[in-house]
Amino acid sequence: MRFIPQFFHFLKKSIPLIRWILLILFIVACGLLIWFYPQQGEHVDYLSIDKFIVILQIAKGQLSNIYGYDNWCFQFARLILPICLAWAIIEVVVVASLRYLTELAINWWFSDHVIVFGIGEKGFSLAKKLLEKGEHTVVAIDKDAANPYLAQIGRGNGFTLVGDATDMNFLKTLGLHRAAAFYAMTGDDTVNIESAIRLKEYFQKYKISFWNRSWKSLCGNKNETFAARIQVHDAILRRLAWEAKGPFSHASINNHTETSWECYPFSVYDQAAKNIVEEFSPDIAKGKTKKYHVVIVGFGWFGERVALQVIRMCQTPKSLDEELVIHIIDTKADLNRERFYQRYPAVNPDNTGDERYGGYAPLAKLDFIQGDIQRMDEKAIKKAVPDIDESTVIYVCLANELLGSEAAMSLAKITQENGTRIVLALPETERLSEEMKDAFDKYHINMFFPLSSSCLLLCKENHLGEVLDNMGKAVLRAYYGSPSISELEKSWAEEPEWGRESNRQSASHVFFKLRLVGVDPEHIATISEKEILTRCRPCLELLAEAEHDRWVIERLLDGWTYGQRNNDKRLHPSIQSFVALEEKIRDIDRDINSILPNVVKIWQEARK
Repeated sequence: MRFIPQFFHFLKKSIPLIRWILLILFIVACGLLIWFYPQQGEHVDYLSIDKFIVILQIAKGQLSNIYGYDNWCFQFARLILPICLAWAIIEVVVVASLRYLTELAINWWFSDHVIVFGIGEKGFSLAKKLLEKGEHTVVAIDKDAANPYLAQIGRGNGFTLVGDATDMNFLKTLGLHRAAAFYAMTGDDTVNIESAIRLKEYFQKYKISFWNRSWKSLCGNKNETFAARIQVHDAILRRLAWEAKGPFSHASINNHTETSWECYPFSVYDQAAKNIVEEFSPDIAKGKTKKYHVVIVGFGWFGERVALQVIRMCQTPKSLDEELVIHIIDTKADLNRERFYQRYPAVNPDNTGDERYGGYAPLAKLDFIQGDIQRMDEKAIKKAVPDIDESTVIYVCLANELLGSEAAMSLAKITQENGTRIVLALPETERLSEEMKDAFDKYHINMFFPLSSSCLLLCKENHLGEVLDNMGKAVLRAYYGSPSISELEKSWAEEPEWGRESNRQSASHVFFKLRLVGVDPEHIATISEKEILTRCRPCLELLAEAEHDRWVIERLLDGWTYGQRNNDKRLHPSIQSFVALEEKIRDIDRDINSILPNVVKIWQEARK
């Protein structure tokens, strides 16, 4: 039952049309009054009811029965002017009280709606995706009333409010007990975290009323879990938030609200980096040396996430003695290097041989190059990044799309003979001119749109999100020894979000493992279960080692170190080389790899 929002949409859409019609009629009426105003000595009874009779006669086409052509035009104008004046007064009152009417409708009538707080580029992209899906009413909130993104959502099918979601009084107006989800997408991590804290306080403080419960049931909203997704880009801040628990948990607070609470911090850039590396990953089989060469141009939030994802997903087993080399070109490379090593000590070469990192440090060879790519000529680039070949991937992650486009074009002209793949990350495809798209096609530059692809994954009901969950469940099933479907669903629901994400990462790593055993990436879409088993059977130990290394790297990048098991201190005894593990632990890695055909099958069916 979504007739309430639909009625408001109809009202919102029809007001401009009515406004234009009445404006035209007003102008016509003024013209008629001026043109046919009674001459001197001519008497007109302004209080007479004749004007209504005149209109009836006009409608019947009985123009000859009216006092004359001049007179009926004048009477028509006299009737229209008060109507236009009355509408103007009504519209002034409606516009003045529109915000309060919207708040009233959301608080008392909306159900199963999605709230997006913070309408910047990422928040706008997410709201737009949700509106395109059309499964939920979208309520967009921003502190800035002059925000052009907010106005654009308001002109569409969304509803907009100006306010602060960290204010408890404002939260009371959002109908949270009947909402489906809340996204905090502001550019300030601390504001997003504070909004999560206020949300949980709200659910703990205010009980669900009989009206809310009844209306929610009447509207068919059976979702008992309120999902809050909080954007936190800073990895250390996100880690501290998890360790401090606070609002970031999956817990039932039924004693207060009869609603389960699910909240976790995420980064749009993490989701997008995962997509870009999975789609465009380096291929050592095509290289001239036993090295994975990756070049990242621009090391802001997104460039940093791409580097982390390459380390996570493109790390070959240690026994193969292959090296992952990441060249980073940035104008603030020295500053970014110190910041990166501080956040992720496992990649710092100074920690080589440190027992805390199980002998894995450094996880990759990072080469930070201080410079502006726009001012580097061909000689300087080849000197900075030697041994570029067809196995190399260059990710251009500059925040400015114009500079990024120019950098990609310059790199393409230099490396086109080597067959190097260049991937350009852009905010939105709509901003590209046709000439620019043609130039990218000419030089074989791959375009990638982080905001669009990552926001698709943030929509919980999105098909792509379901596929990733199903792939992650297949991994969890292998870990628990093939439980029943009901037990699996229960285990998945009880798993913390970081645990579920770890299973999704393991499932996504399947495609890299297949490349390790010689499966061409283009062939994965059609490969049969029998061929997967045939290729993997002789390499079970190698694949198990690859899975263990992936798990260790994931833990090290999340701040874990080697030691006696202690989740609070992030210590784990399995953070060591595969050969040093107990046999029962190695069996777990072997069992997880047994589900490779199932994961590939889920992915293949989703593509159909």
